[in-house]
Amino acid sequence: MRGIGFPEVALFVLFSSVFLLLPILFLRYRKQVLTHQERIAALEKGVELQPMPVENGASNPRVYLLRGLIWLLGGIGLTVFLAGLAVTSSEPLPLSMRLFEAQRLREAGGTQEQMNQLINSQEMRRGLPVGLSLMGLVPIGVGLAYLIFYAGERKHLGK
Repeated sequence: MRGIGFPEVALFVLFSSVFLLLPILFLRYRKQVLTHQERIAALEKGVELQPMPVENGASNPRVYLLRGLIWLLGGIGLTVFLAGLAVTSSEPLPLSMRLFEAQRLREAGGTQEQMNQLINSQEMRRGLPVGLSLMGLVPIGVGLAYLIFYAGERKHLGK
């Protein structure tokens, strides 16, 4: 019996994120449309418009500190998770695969000793590549950029 592999996990994560993000994005879009329609109606009636509120508190530099820490620690967690998954997901190739490779080696003109060595080999392993954990460098970079920006804004504002 074969366990759950990387392609199945990747597809599950992809579809789960799509099913979670689509409703959120749709609701955000509807809110913006309703806000726009409300402002257009107010303009047509000649009512004084209030300034648009700043969303997410982006004027506060501490927001960048929070975002930077979230991205940085999330990236570190992702890197550690993928590295651990890559290290523990390695397993010896099943005998059927080694026999198939030995058959191909025989057809290519390999010797009996080479085929026996291939069949008895435990060195051939499969699993996630350890280099996949480098994907965690992307959120780490985003987090560091936010933290650098926060430090610059803090100096700029003199806090």
